[in-house]
Amino acid sequence: MNKRKLFFILTAAVLLIATACSGSFSDPGGGTGIGGGGGGGDDDKNSSSSKDSTLSGTITISPDTNVTVGTLLTATYTGYETVKYQWKKGSDKVGSGLETYTPQEAGKFTVIVSAKGFQDKTSNTVTVTVAGSNPGGSNPSPNPGGNSGVLTFTDGVPGGTSYGGTLSADIYIIANNTNTSAANWKDNTQIVAHYNQLFTQEVTTTTLRLSIPKRSITVGDHSDVSSDDRVWTGSGNYAVYVFYYDVNTSSSVEKILKSVTFANGCATVTWSSFSGL
Repeated sequence: MNKRKLFFILTAAVLLIATACSGSFSDPGGGTGIGGGGGGGDDDKNSSSSKDSTLSGTITISPDTNVTVGTLLTATYTGYETVKYQWKKGSDKVGSGLETYTPQEAGKFTVIVSAKGFQDKTSNTVTVTVAGSNPGGSNPSPNPGGNSGVLTFTDGVPGGTSYGGTLSADIYIIANNTNTSAANWKDNTQIVAHYNQLFTQEVTTTTLRLSIPKRSITVGDHSDVSSDDRVWTGSGNYAVYVFYYDVNTSSSVEKILKSVTFANGCATVTWSSFSGL
């Protein structure tokens, strides 16, 4: 090898080494190499920490005092994020992801809100007891009887009576703020209490016993509702939704009456005041 060729080879080698040390090449981490501005590790940490953002609002349950089994609980989130709801009884998940939940048994209940990219938030704890019981004592019979869980119609009954003299209509107590104009409202509205001709005994043909559903269920699934004979004892403003089949017109009838005040599960209504859906 002559001296000219050796000179060119040595010069090329020196240039390659200088280029590598200058930090002009890119590494797989997205930053520069030796002497460069750092790789992508810090970006990954920043991306991970962004998932720990705090939700802007607070989450509460109402009512939160003197709550008995069968009382409709409503979760209220004050922030701007769109959140999902998860009700819990102790550490067990309950409910169907709605903003409302009706406890079917005594216990301590909370609701958790979550949104993608944010930390979950948990509400205050609400203690639910059986009506007439002491939270620290024993529970009475699930069907206490007496003047509780009774809906009275003053001017006749919806849907008439069946051949056995039983009221033909099914009646459901639901949240007073239910928007029946919304799409899929039935699938998003929980039944708080019900009169169902297959499960519930009447006091008279115009005075109906209201029971707590055996499991959490929506209006959309009302055909599957069943009762375990526990009398409903909820208080507050609710809506009364009525469904029955009119044999004269061969069609289903749906009517509702809102802002009905119940006390210990009892209320008096006028059938002529109900509006059609």
